[in-house]
Amino acid sequence: ILKTMYRILKPGGRMLTIIPNLRGIYTQIAKFASPNILAKHQVICPVDLRRYLQAVGFKTIEVGYTGGAFKLSVVDFSPWIPAIGERGHDLLCKLINLTDIVVANALSAIRIPNQQLTSPYIYAICERSRSEE
Repeated sequence: ILKTMYRILKPGGRMLTIIPNLRGIYTQIAKFASPNILAKHQVICPVDLRRYLQAVGFKTIEVGYTGGAFKLSVVDFSPWIPAIGERGHDLLCKLINLTDIVVANALSAIRIPNQQLTSPYIYAICERSRSEE
């Protein structure tokens, strides 16, 4: 996928890549909420993402954690639908979103930065070399 993205990006073009952070608290929650979905993912940290992007030719400008200090809604609870039904799942998602707002605002007030333990995503900003023009 990264090779294709590199190929279609024009020389000098920049790309933002965002992937789930599976090294923090969300992995433990996903083991409970959606273990089959989690099993299909590979755990990648910012250093790995930088390495993969550079391996296909991208110049990595910046990598790190993003998404705020807390975002439980990053976990997929759809495997629960057979047990709790569509309406139960909708209610659960609304409660999770409300929890995200309350907890994120509280953590923001005490200035918890984006970091491995609680940030839901990893990002990379990279660029295709201009020398290929």
